[in-house]
Amino acid sequence: MNLSSISVGVRVFLGAIFLLAGHGRAASLPFITTFANDTVGGLPAGWSGALTANPAVTTAQAAPADAKSVVFTAVNQGMQTNVGSNAALQWDFWIQPTGTGRSLTIGTFDSGNRYGIWLTFGNTSGQVSYYANNTWNTIPGATFVANQWYRVRLVGRLDPAKTFDFYLSAAGGGALPDLPQGRNLPVRDAATVDFTTVHAGTYGFSNAAYFDDSAVQLPVTDGFDSDAPGFATPAGWTNTGTTVPQILASGADGTVCSVSLYQTTNRIEHPFPLADEVTIDAKVYPTSVGRTATLTIFDETHRWGPYLSFGVSSGKVSYFTGTAWMDVPNFTFTANAWYRVRLVARSLPAPSFDIYLSAANSDTLPATPQGVGLPLRDPLAVDFATFGVDGFGETAPWQLDSVEITQGLEPATLAALTPANNTTAYIPTPSFTWTSSPTAESYDTQIATDAAFTNVIYTDNVPMNRYVANQPLPGGDVYWRVRGHDSSGLVGTYSPAFKFTIAAPTHTYNLAATATVSDIQTTIANAVTPAVVNFAASASYTLAPTTVLFTATNKSDLIINGNGANITFTNPMCGLAQINNCQRVLIRDLTVDYNPVPFSVGTIVSTTAGGSFTMTLDSGMPPFNAPHMLANWTWGVLLDPTNPGKIQAGTPIVISTVSQSVVQNGNQYTLQLGDPSVISCFIPGRKYIQFARNNGGTTFVTANGGADVTCYNLVNYAISGAHYMCLDGSDFKVLHCHSLIKSGRWFGGNADGVHARFNTIGPWVEQSEFNGIGDDSVALYSKGVFIQQKLSNTSIRLDTDFFNFSVGDTFTIFNPRDGVPVAENLTVTSKTAVGSPTTAYDIGFTPAVTGAIQTSDPNPVNNDQVFTRTKLAQGFMLRGNTFHNIRRYGSIIRASSGVVENNHYDGISDVPIIFRNEPDLWRNGLQSTDIIVSGNTITNSGFSTGAVSMGQIQMSIYKLGSLYGAWRGHQRITISDNVVSNWQEYGISVLNGAEISLLNNEITADPGATFNNSRPHYGIYMDNSQDSEILNNSFTDPRTLTLDVFVTTNTSNITVQP
Repeated sequence: MNLSSISVGVRVFLGAIFLLAGHGRAASLPFITTFANDTVGGLPAGWSGALTANPAVTTAQAAPADAKSVVFTAVNQGMQTNVGSNAALQWDFWIQPTGTGRSLTIGTFDSGNRYGIWLTFGNTSGQVSYYANNTWNTIPGATFVANQWYRVRLVGRLDPAKTFDFYLSAAGGGALPDLPQGRNLPVRDAATVDFTTVHAGTYGFSNAAYFDDSAVQLPVTDGFDSDAPGFATPAGWTNTGTTVPQILASGADGTVCSVSLYQTTNRIEHPFPLADEVTIDAKVYPTSVGRTATLTIFDETHRWGPYLSFGVSSGKVSYFTGTAWMDVPNFTFTANAWYRVRLVARSLPAPSFDIYLSAANSDTLPATPQGVGLPLRDPLAVDFATFGVDGFGETAPWQLDSVEITQGLEPATLAALTPANNTTAYIPTPSFTWTSSPTAESYDTQIATDAAFTNVIYTDNVPMNRYVANQPLPGGDVYWRVRGHDSSGLVGTYSPAFKFTIAAPTHTYNLAATATVSDIQTTIANAVTPAVVNFAASASYTLAPTTVLFTATNKSDLIINGNGANITFTNPMCGLAQINNCQRVLIRDLTVDYNPVPFSVGTIVSTTAGGSFTMTLDSGMPPFNAPHMLANWTWGVLLDPTNPGKIQAGTPIVISTVSQSVVQNGNQYTLQLGDPSVISCFIPGRKYIQFARNNGGTTFVTANGGADVTCYNLVNYAISGAHYMCLDGSDFKVLHCHSLIKSGRWFGGNADGVHARFNTIGPWVEQSEFNGIGDDSVALYSKGVFIQQKLSNTSIRLDTDFFNFSVGDTFTIFNPRDGVPVAENLTVTSKTAVGSPTTAYDIGFTPAVTGAIQTSDPNPVNNDQVFTRTKLAQGFMLRGNTFHNIRRYGSIIRASSGVVENNHYDGISDVPIIFRNEPDLWRNGLQSTDIIVSGNTITNSGFSTGAVSMGQIQMSIYKLGSLYGAWRGHQRITISDNVVSNWQEYGISVLNGAEISLLNNEITADPGATFNNSRPHYGIYMDNSQDSEILNNSFTDPRTLTLDVFVTTNTSNITVQP
């Protein structure tokens, strides 16, 4: 395993991100010091020389570009800094060993210079070891090589330390010294320590250092749901009070059992093994705010550990630190409502867990938490208590680590948004949305045809509060419910059932099998909604519409039912449908082909040095000089002659030819290249496709504005432009649609598969297939709007081109010259049209922008631009789709709060999944945030000239000139459990990221696979990023990689683990 960094120490949570569900990150301990501002040649500020020779600050550097280092060259060099008497310490630093035959030791000392926790970095076997419990322990999987930077994290617990030391020691022949102090051992090699951060906190830790185990999940151990109601002790518990508690048949959801502690002499106790950490989850139901229930942990002699007291009369939740009661800040509760409680404790000598009832005297808590004998106030039900254990068996006095109180996982807080409860719908493909829970990381949804949910037709899990069933629902009454999952694995109970009714549309219109274009257009344009327009079942239509077959404008609740009909368009430049400002439209069950098609394909037979090439026209293709080809001539690409639809490896993805130069000689056609230098790619036997898509061509289905347009089970074999497009709309759905290569042809459609611009709610694309298309199979984005003038610090004038802002929208001002934001998180407060007709818009915003905004360049592309953060395809879903043989990108994403899961990408010429902006030509953007990419398979991709030095999953932000910008703008993106196979260049590449998680991905290749170039090949590459993690990824590629993982020095706070 080749790694560029190692993280030592635990509890490094950089965030498993789930979208539109509650998610969070533990608060970081405060930053104290680095060496960045120190003077070269001296000791760093805040440190003192601890030995007879002192190390010096040097200009050598590792992680951030402005950091300095401290170099240790001899065993009698050392330094220390005072960290106070805090109970918890965390140390982050970078280290560059110059050899593997010596040890650098890091440790803590108490006031009497007795050593605390030690980390020794560098015995001769390249191991990292720590000293605990009077013995050396080797960190598994942590090895290093000389002259390479590594990141190390060390966590100390319950440490008596007042000071923190660095010094160099040496291992003798690979053996560690008897004690960590190696001050008098012979010097071996120098070591450089860089970018040191020391954190101090007040929660209790035991003396232990160990390799990152943050992925360990605490097991759910117990609940009350299997116990019989009545006065009894729950299974697995013992009754340690003088009275028996009562098991109730009704809990948080009305079905799970609860334990009611109704007297102060009730107490129950559960055993568990000795452990380093215990997490207690409980749901509690106070019947008033005037008494206290205590959750606590006892050791073998019933000495108490941490206490949580739920229920003083002020509505507070309090915990006992061992000497004093503390209130959980910013939290109060009310009576007769369920709350979830979590208690986390570490350094555990305790073998049991107690729940018992005590009572508060007015607002006063008892002097000690045992409240047995205090007067009874009110009963308390404790429901679904869970806890789990892990750790190392460390023993130490009890200290409270953290208390997490959350109100919101419970499904009683989850309410239906759409479809609203007890309403009627006419379209059987609704979007289900509900209020989110701050503690849920995903949601289970159930859809049934009966209120008891005995006939469940859909069960699914999604990480956001939106769901779309991938097939139409049956007519009649439909019931649905939802429940939450939290990060610990705790599952909530289902919400009450919500009901709506799917009714047949009021009006029905039937099209004859002989219907003309005019018949179809008139029927749909004049349909009174709610309506269904039926094509004749399984009929075949041959039609030649001028632009699109039908248009619907300002309609609601309209179904266009193809009934399995087949349509052949004889106008190759037309599309199927244009839906303008409509609500709730469904187009379903149609198959569309073209004769002639809007492209032509030939097989190369010869070339000339002057840049011309001659082809034999493929069977069934229109002549290259056909009128529709010449009128809509754009550009073409070379195709693999062995794989229909696939771009030829190692060739450009845009090849320009001169339409006027087409020379026909029988069935052969000669074309002239616009750039003769690419003639070397034109090898006889390869195929060339010329697209007829002038001005973008015509889209198969376009939704302009409006919301909730669904395309279901549509099949098309060609199209001159994009396939499915939603502009300035919302909640667009593409379900079970197929854009395919017809048998005997060599390509499918000319442009994008799903194209969504300025969408408020993003598209839901599921179980669809795109094969052999001439541009990105999915493109989600907004456009930069040119700024004409800065009017004041709170107002700007914007161009009308792509203007799409409303009061309340949020936006970013972006500087494309440097690839950085000028200002973020601005909110529109006013909008005023300028001129008649309108030539610009003045918008007011908050907060003020006091800095300069560039608007002076004659080419507006070079000036600052405005990008929406509201109409950004939030909640999009790409799920279970197949993308074959796509020119350029499989999915190019500039969006927020969405999911890319369980898709298959194969034969993508450039990058299968990419997060990037495009400032030079299209000004498409901007950054992506809060996205999950999970469970996808990616094969045989990244082989064109446009894929050089890119990953199969790629993240980057560009500035003008096709150069990378400085901004780390892609944020909170999790890339997990994907399989990347037979890749070129890089497996996964992350640039310009922050809080990025790369987890459990597999980078692999088939036996015998080869790279098609001699450039570097990294399994995972990360540059210009921060606060991110690379954990538990596997590299099973049989080819020789440059490195499995390469994290450049232009990064900060990156955690890497095999």
